[in-house]
Amino acid sequence: MMSRVQHILRALESSRSFTTVAAPVKKGDILEVTRRISQGDVDRFTRVIGDKNPIHSSEHPLENRLIPGSLLNGIVSGLVGTQLPGPGSILVSQKLSFPHKCVVDKDINIRIEVADLRKIITVTYECFQDKKIVFKGEANLMYKEV
Repeated sequence: MMSRVQHILRALESSRSFTTVAAPVKKGDILEVTRRISQGDVDRFTRVIGDKNPIHSSEHPLENRLIPGSLLNGIVSGLVGTQLPGPGSILVSQKLSFPHKCVVDKDINIRIEVADLRKIITVTYECFQDKKIVFKGEANLMYKEV
């Protein structure tokens, strides 16, 4: 006889699951894009998220003015959700690092690669500015056809 707790846990498990389907990508697929983030982009983003750190402000010296890491992550997330693997991608987990600073008004080269393709899709990504990695990471995704 199952306890009440076991019944609740079983009900939660069944309500949280969804059927995955094969993503329309294959291991080794790569997406490369170049973006440039302006100070206006940074100002709008930091205003929305409430980030008042002065290192993102237009009052900080231009050569030391940094793009928020969360903005870089948002751009990569947008590319994952719209292009590779694309619509239906659902983030499960993520690892991030920011080895070098990323400044406004300079090109950022973004490279996303499908590293593993099983029930969980693993994508890796790197963002470069002036040939230095400014953001890199890995995301595990579920894929559900939309």
